[in-house]
Amino acid sequence: MGEKASVLLVVVLVLSCFACTSCITGTILNRTLLQLGPGAGQTVLTTLLPSDIVDVSCRTQDALVYDDPWWLKVTYTPPNGSTTTGWVADYYVDCGNVGNCNVTQCS
Repeated sequence: MGEKASVLLVVVLVLSCFACTSCITGTILNRTLLQLGPGAGQTVLTTLLPSDIVDVSCRTQDALVYDDPWWLKVTYTPPNGSTTTGWVADYYVDCGNVGNCNVTQCS
C-alpha cells in the first residue's frame, strides 16, 4: 500500500470514530433544503438531492410539510467531505420504515 493510500485509510478510520452511534441512516427522496433550524423561514445551509444519504440523530415537531409535523436533525457529508449538520422535513427522508423516521425526540 502506498503512502497516500495509508494516510487516506487513517483519515477514514479516525473520522469513523466520530460517527453518530445512535443515529439512523436516511435517504433523501426529493430535492429539499438543509436548514439551520426546524420549520419554515430558516437559514438554508445547502440543498439535498434525491439519493443523498444523511445520518438522522433526533426529531422535533414544527411547521407541517404535507401533514407531517416532524423535522429531523441530520448530518450530511457530501462527496467532498465537508460535513454539515442541520434540519430537514421528515417528509423528504426515507429511513427504511413506513411513515416517519422513528428516532428519539431532540432534547
